[in-house]
Amino acid sequence: MLNNTIIRRKRIQVSMAKYAKTGRQEGSRTYGKSTKLNESQGKRVWRRKEQNSADIVRINQGNTIKAFKIMGDKSLEAVKWLERSIVGESTHPIEVNTLTNALVSKAGMQIQIRELSCFKFIVTFPSVMLMEESLRNHVELEEWFTCITKWNLSVQNETRKVWLEVFGAPPHGWLEVNFRKIAEIWGSLISLDQEITTSHSYESMKILVAT
Repeated sequence: MLNNTIIRRKRIQVSMAKYAKTGRQEGSRTYGKSTKLNESQGKRVWRRKEQNSADIVRINQGNTIKAFKIMGDKSLEAVKWLERSIVGESTHPIEVNTLTNALVSKAGMQIQIRELSCFKFIVTFPSVMLMEESLRNHVELEEWFTCITKWNLSVQNETRKVWLEVFGAPPHGWLEVNFRKIAEIWGSLISLDQEITTSHSYESMKILVAT
């Protein structure tokens, strides 16, 4: 407004201030040269490679990212029983003890069950012939699994289990359905740490979540 204005026979010259190119801050964001660095660091995410070669493991230590290529050894003993194994996947979490009791005790199947995750299990048969027969006729397994395939090198665990402790749930809301809703914020409820009907304390409830 005052640029080129004459006050007491003197002309006033006003110029706009300029910011340096090193970057300026506005709110919580940074503008300038450091912006691209911050954006590149924020965009780094973990991704699983769709191949059987060794993955590049990236470890972020502050502003330094180190990459390591890991090539592991193969257990020949594990390969022997994996060759007569199938993999069963479920859409909901299952406890391995419950699955073992149902398939081994009730159905009378001579198998061994190992847990990859609460959604994925390795079912090992006494022989390759029994395994292949089960792949052709797996009525008992279909009661528990939505997907049944022969084991292969690409099979791996893609979930993890975490314990969460829930505080503040009122006694009249001490129901499994409510704790299940809380668990679904992070994943799927596997089990509760204690029986609701026999609980003597309403301070907290530990829930096991698959995420």
